[in-house]
Amino acid sequence: GNEVRHFVALFLNDMPSYMGLGFECRDPHPEPAPNEHYTKLYVFRELHGPKSTSGPYQWGKNTVLYNNLVRQRLLSDKINDRLVGRKIQWLIPPDTAGRHHLIAWTQTDQPEWVFVANFNTTKTEDVRITFPAGRWRLIFSTTSDVPPSEEDYAQKESLLVAPGEGLVFNCLPA
Repeated sequence: GNEVRHFVALFLNDMPSYMGLGFECRDPHPEPAPNEHYTKLYVFRELHGPKSTSGPYQWGKNTVLYNNLVRQRLLSDKINDRLVGRKIQWLIPPDTAGRHHLIAWTQTDQPEWVFVANFNTTKTEDVRITFPAGRWRLIFSTTSDVPPSEEDYAQKESLLVAPGEGLVFNCLPA
């Protein structure tokens, strides 16, 4: 879920987000790791007890995560100037009850980009998105490289979004 969390932080531009120091290369910890692997524990500066640390922070070595997040950052650097300050319009809003794990959004005025995020990290979601007027092509996926295509996704009946995947669509010129 780290990739989709970072994706939303970068592209859901009118909502605050937070990523801790070392997020880009943090190692997976299915079981709790020593405190020195968690940057937040250095904030407390406790000398004794369950939140104490006894040495320097241990940087992760997760190059797969790092490379995946760099791909997102490169896209963000390329399009961010056209997103800053623009209000978003939900195409699929967050489900406050937590039953649905997919969200989608675009810009309120003159939509150029559609973003889709699947927070379900174990199941592919099959969803119908009503795109704004225009022809929409897929330009980015957090889980795989996207070959260049002029395929119009606005015409598709449904869209499969892989577990933990973020997608970016761009409106083709008229």
